Amino acid sequence: MPHYRVNFIDGDTLIEGYYQALTSAVESVAEEGTPLSGADLSSRDLQGISLPGVSLMESNLHGSNLAGADLSGANLEGSNLIKTGLGWSNLAGANLKECNLKGADMRGADLSGADLSGAILIGVDLRWANLSKADLRQANLRNADLRQAELAETDLRETNMQGVELS
Repeated sequence: MPHYRVNFIDGDTLIEGYYQALTSAVESVAEEGTPLSGADLSSRDLQGISLPGVSLMESNLHGSNLAGADLSGANLEGSNLIKTGLGWSNLAGANLKECNLKGADMRGADLSGADLSGAILIGVDLRWANLSKADLRQANLRNADLRQAELAETDLRETNMQGVELS
């Protein structure tokens, strides 16, 4: 199976036609089962993209818009998700182990059963997020906003909760 590296140089706002072509290309490559590990998709508008189960290990998604995306069961271990828009996205069962999500917008995201162990979640907005049965062991949640988040059976052992907003 071929392994593609996805590199986009132009960081400007995507025009509608280019956005559709980019989204379609990424979805097609992922649909073929081709791993996208190490991809540079930083500062891209990928809102609503459907990539369930995709492998994006150690990828750069810094500043991208993935709001409403379906990344359920995806492997994003070790990826750069700093300031990424993940609001209302589906990350149920995803592997986000040791990801850097500093300053990400994850309002309303479904992270049920996700592995966020060792992740950096400093200043992340997790209001209304579903974190039930998620693994947050040894994660850094300093100054995160967890108001109205679902935390049933969430593993928070050895998690930095300094300054976390819970109510």
